[in-house]
Amino acid sequence: PRIQSKRASIGGTTLYETSHMAKIDSFLRGSELRLNKNGTCNFVFEDMKFTIETTSETSEFLFHCSLGRLVQLKKVWAKKLLHTMALWNEEQITKCDKEGNDHASADSEQDDDQAEQEVGLLRIDSSTEYPVVALILYGHADNIKSATHFQDKLDEFVDDALHFH
Repeated sequence: PRIQSKRASIGGTTLYETSHMAKIDSFLRGSELRLNKNGTCNFVFEDMKFTIETTSETSEFLFHCSLGRLVQLKKVWAKKLLHTMALWNEEQITKCDKEGNDHASADSEQDDDQAEQEVGLLRIDSSTEYPVVALILYGHADNIKSATHFQDKLDEFVDDALHFH
């Protein structure tokens, strides 16, 4: 009987539904990570679980790191949780602006939207059975210039998650 790999491949190259999924996978290889056929990559670093997701419909991706269940964090932070999240997010957007990311326009609301796509922000993620506070960064494969650029974004995201945690 012929044994089939879980990864569809030709000559050791994984076949993805779209070219942007293959692009994200190639960016991950520098970290010795691989994108699964379902468009996800999970890894653990310093006891924290990180997820990278992309879909076959768009060339968007996201980095995700759960920082804990909302219920537990509310017990620890009490009423300061939302305030702390807002301060963290504002600091991240300000840091992004100071680092000179090219999103200057006359419309400051557009600037904020662009900045939010440049950095990981704390959000309440209710897509799971129990809502969690998560650091999430949304991105677009077309905006990534190189594997090094992608790796720098991922490294900064992981550093931010470790810093907040």
